[in-house]
Amino acid sequence: MKKFFSLVLALAMALSMASFASAEETTTIHIGVIGPMTGAAAVYGLAVARGAEIAVEEINAAGKVNIVLDVQDDENDAEKSINAYNATLDKGTQVILGCVTTTPCIAVSAQAYDERVFMLTPSASSLEVIANKDNMYQICFTDPAQGSASAEYIFNKKVGEKVAIVSNRPQTTRNRIMGVATDKDWQIVFLDTPGLHKPRTRLGEYMVKSVQDAMDGIDVLLVLVDANEIGAQDRAIVEEMSGRKVKKILVLNKTDIVEEARLMAAIQSFAEAGYDAIVPVSARTGKGMDELKKLIVSYLPEGPKYFPDDMMTDQPERLICAELIREKALQHLRDEVPHGIGVEMMGMEKMNDNFMEINATIYCERDAHKGIIIGKHGAMLQTIGSEAREDIEKLLGLHVNLKLWVKVRPDWRNRASDLRTLGYDAK
Repeated sequence: MKKFFSLVLALAMALSMASFASAEETTTIHIGVIGPMTGAAAVYGLAVARGAEIAVEEINAAGKVNIVLDVQDDENDAEKSINAYNATLDKGTQVILGCVTTTPCIAVSAQAYDERVFMLTPSASSLEVIANKDNMYQICFTDPAQGSASAEYIFNKKVGEKVAIVSNRPQTTRNRIMGVATDKDWQIVFLDTPGLHKPRTRLGEYMVKSVQDAMDGIDVLLVLVDANEIGAQDRAIVEEMSGRKVKKILVLNKTDIVEEARLMAAIQSFAEAGYDAIVPVSARTGKGMDELKKLIVSYLPEGPKYFPDDMMTDQPERLICAELIREKALQHLRDEVPHGIGVEMMGMEKMNDNFMEINATIYCERDAHKGIIIGKHGAMLQTIGSEAREDIEKLLGLHVNLKLWVKVRPDWRNRASDLRTLGYDAK
C-alpha cells in the first residue's frame, strides 16, 4: 500500500506538467520505471512496476492525459541502473520513477542531478539518495527509521512480550526501555534506547542523553544494520560504536531478501570494523535469531539473577499503555504530525475483575494537527483508539473501555514541565 501510494503521487506530480494543455488536447507524458525486475530483489521492482501500471490504466482511462510507461530492469545493480536510465531517456522519458533500491538510486540520481531530470523513489531508503539533490524526491521510511523499527521488533521477540512500540517512523522510541528474558541457565536484560540523532528540541536532548546513560554498565552491545541497504550513516554508526570497551555484535538484518553474494560482501566489508562477531539474521523469518541469542548468552558474565523469572520489563503498565496509543498514532498519521505527539494517561480504573476504564489525552503542538488526529467525523481518532485498545487488552488481560481526547499544547517538546507531565524527565 505504501509503495502504491507513492506511485500514485509520483504520477499526480507528473500530471501537473500537463496543466497548461487545452481542454481538447491530449498530453502524452513519458515516465521511466527503473528497478529490479529479475533477481533476488525482484519482489520490490515488480511491485513498483505493477503499481505504476494500475495507476496509469486508471489515469489514461479518464482521458485528457496519456501516460506511457517504460519499465527498465536494473537487476539491483548500479552500473545496469545507469544503462537503464540512459536507455529510457533515449525513448523520450520525462520523469523517472525509481530507482527502487538504494545503491542503484544513488548512482542514477547523481547523473540525473547533473542533467536536471526529475526523479522520485518510492522505496530507496538511504539518506544519501536525496542528499544535496533538489531534483530527487524520496517517499518512504529512511534507513535510520527502519533500523529502529527492526531493533524494537527483535527486542520484543527476544523478551517474549510486546514491551516496546514499533513503527517505521524515526525516533519512535523516546525512553530507555528494559526487557527481561529468562531461561533455566541465564537471564538477559535488554535495553532498547532511542536512536542516535542530532537533537532539535529539549525532548531530543533527553532522548540522546538516555542513549548515553544506557551505555554505562552494559556487557554486550548490539548494533543493527539493514543488510539490504547499507548506507553511509549506517557505516558511521558502526564505526562510532566500535570504540566501546564491551563485547560488540554487529547484526545484519533482512537476510531473507539479500543474495548470498551480496551478504558475504557486506560481512567482508565489516570484517575489520572491530566487532567481536557479525551475525546475519532475518527478524521476519526468525533465521539466525537462535544463534544470536546463544552468542549473547556466551558473552554474559556469570552472576545472580537480578529480576524474578516472570518479570518482562521495568516499564509500568501506565507507560506501556500510553506508548501503545502513541504507536497507533505513529502508524496512521502523516508528515510531521507524529513527531509532535505526546500521550498523557489521565486515569486507569479497574471496574471489576474483567474490565478496566482508561482515559488518555493525546497532545499535539498545532491546531491544524488536532484536526488531522481527530479526522473527518472522528474517524482517525476512532481508528487509533480501536487498535490501541486491542493491544492494551492483550497486555492487561482485561476488557478495556478506552476514551481518548485531543488537546493542543504548543511547543511542549521544549518545556520541562510538559516533558515531565508526559513521562520524559528533562533534567
